[in-house]
Amino acid sequence: MKKTSSTAKRVRKPIPFPTLEEISRPAHSKVPQDGGQYMTEDLIVESVKKKRPPMTFQQKVHENSRTTWYAFIMVSGISLLIAIGINFYRDMFAKNSVNFIYGDTANIVKRNTEVQDAIGTPIVVHGEETRRGWRRHISSTQFYNEGKLYLRIRFYLHGPYRNATVDVEKVADEKGVFDKYTYILVELHGYPHRIIDINVENL
Repeated sequence: MKKTSSTAKRVRKPIPFPTLEEISRPAHSKVPQDGGQYMTEDLIVESVKKKRPPMTFQQKVHENSRTTWYAFIMVSGISLLIAIGINFYRDMFAKNSVNFIYGDTANIVKRNTEVQDAIGTPIVVHGEETRRGWRRHISSTQFYNEGKLYLRIRFYLHGPYRNATVDVEKVADEKGVFDKYTYILVELHGYPHRIIDINVENL
């Protein structure tokens, strides 16, 4: 008997070509099984559902609690953003806010020719300096006098020649809106001491 050589070539079986029906069938609608057959998408979903174990009562409660918690976080975040936006609008754009009155009065003072001649140009306007070196804080106070509501603010000017402190007072109307100036006083620093009283009748 002849011994079979271990180096003999192995005969490979020919790979069958797909049929015309298999080629025309969409690729996403078939998945080959071990036996060479194909499963549709409905059979795949049904097979996955059969293999997935049913959820217990504790698992359902845990899943519902997690969904509720995520919804609570989303609602809280949206509410917080809305509140921040409202406060920002009131502080920066409302006509009755301290920041709006400060900006409006600063423009009036910077355009005043007497102030320009006294401290020079350009004029830098800023609030009180904080411990961190910021100058954004505007000192303000509200009070009642003879049944009327008043607002006082203070800010500072910095020019090439001199510096100055600005004191402003406004009175509110019947609706509580500060629409009328009582005075705008610019106190110059250094010698000689001087206070510029800006005319507020037409403001």
